[in-house]
Formats: sequence, C-alpha cells, structure tokens
Amino acid sequence: MSNRIHLCYGADQNMLEPLCVSAHSAAASVQGRDLSIWVFHPDLTPGAIEQLRRVLAPFPGTALQVQAVDLEVFADLKGLHGAVMPFVKLLLPRRMQRQAARIVVLDADTVVVGGLEALYDHDLSGRALGAVSYGPLKNTLEAEFFAAQGLDLQAASFNSGVMLVDVNRWNENRTTERLIETITAVDPQTVESDQPFLNLAFYDNFEPLRIRYNKRAGPDTHIPPADAADGVLHFVGLPKPWDLGGRLFNVNYRVYEAYRRRAGVPHTPALGLVPDERWERAAKGLWAGLRTALPLPASMASCMLP
Repeated sequence: MSNRIHLCYGADQNMLEPLCVSAHSAAASVQGRDLSIWVFHPDLTPGAIEQLRRVLAPFPGTALQVQAVDLEVFADLKGLHGAVMPFVKLLLPRRMQRQAARIVVLDADTVVVGGLEALYDHDLSGRALGAVSYGPLKNTLEAEFFAAQGLDLQAASFNSGVMLVDVNRWNENRTTERLIETITAVDPQTVESDQPFLNLAFYDNFEPLRIRYNKRAGPDTHIPPADAADGVLHFVGLPKPWDLGGRLFNVNYRVYEAYRRRAGVPHTPALGLVPDERWERAAKGLWAGLRTALPLPASMASCMLP
C-alpha cells in the first residue's frame, strides 16, 4: 500500500467554504502519511484556488491539485436542488487512472475528524467500491426506482458521500461509461442525484464500510459528542450549517463552526449563496428549518412551499 493518500473532491464555487473546511480537516487528521488532495471543479476562480492553498499551507505533507472538469454530459439533468455538481464523482476514477491505484472520494459537506488512513488502507475484498450502508434499498427515497429495475429491495443500499474506490477495477469494468449510458437513457428531468445510479451499478457488489467513515449529522438531529469525536462527519439534509438559515435551523451548526474557525475560513455571505441557479436549494433549506422549528397545521403547510 502506498504511503501517500489520494483524496478527491468535486466542488463548485458555491461550495468553497465547506470545501476549504473539509480539506483542512482532512489534512489536519493525517499523521505520518503524505496526502494529495485533488479538487475537480467547473468554475473555481483564481481567488478561490488561492484560498484553498492558504488553508492547506500549514501542512507541508499535503499537496493540492486543482483541475477543471467539464460537466456538459450532465447538463440536461434536473440535478440535486438544481445543481449537477454531485455527478462529477462518476468521472473521478477515470480522471485519476494515471495518478493513483485507489482514491477516497468525499463530498464537500464532510469533516474528517480521524480515520482517513485506515479508510484508505481498507481491504476492498476484490471489489471496486467501498461505502457505508444505512440500511436496505427499501428504506431509501429511490425505492420505487430500484423496484422498477428489478432489484431485491432487501439488499443493502449505500451513501455515496464517502467512497473508497479501486481505480483500476473501476476502469477495467468501464464503470464511468456504463453509468453515463444508464443515466442518459432515462428522462433527464427525473434524474436528481448520482446516488441511485451508483447503487444500481454496484448492486450487491460493494464493500460495506464501518459507520465510522460516514456519520450522518442532519439538521434536526444532534450528533452525539462521542460520535463527533472520531471518523468522518457528513452534514446531510438541508439547511447545511453554512447555508442561509443554517445557524438558526441546523442543530449541528456549532460542530461545523468549530472546524471552520480552526481552518480560518471566512463565512460565505448568506445572500451570496443564493444566485439565480441556487434559489431552489436555499428555499428548501429555509423551509425545512422553519417546519422543524415552527410546526404548522397540516392545512397551512400544504399550501406553502414544499
């Protein structure tokens, strides 16, 4: 096993703040190993890239590689809250095939407290992908989609926010190409997320990882202090701690805030997160927070923003 860890992110300008926080936390967590952080993006400005470099400057064993990526193949998709950025992870093993034998792929809405070395060295038992399962396919939002594909809904699902990938096996199986073929064969306005397609591609053929490597920290459920003290924290749901309304409506805001301050990353101005193309996410985040904080009668909730 190589002494150098290869960690990959896909992120755009809108995710600069959490990306910087996550990358800093990853570099700070690694002891006695070299770390390469690869950031694939469609639109990071020179100033954003310089901010990333400043955040990682205290870690001489960490190398930053920033590469532009073309997401045109996903341009017609509905996307997650209107954004197709999450689909970039489907391209990363192909982009990394000459750079590393294996990679850890993290969503930018994560914080690494510890365990990155053990995750990177985990035995994949001959499989191309390892990920954390929270339960069977029947419990996912996409259960109807999986049933239509003829999958056994009792089989394990997985979350794609943290993945360990054997790059060679992934590419030997033409996984990126097959995923793109599957996605482009369905109605693009029904395609919101990469996750159901990854679960379809690796149905009953992924290496289950310990919960330690993908601990959910939702906006309305406090992550216990013992859980927050180790592993990889994943800020799922809306609003995220850095979103408009996150400080008020995300109960794990202080957990994230501690790592932001440690990294010295400035807050993104709240209104800066709501350009025209991201209004849907901002509105959903605020609405989710309001519904949790101020329960409304069903008659009132039904006539307001879903």
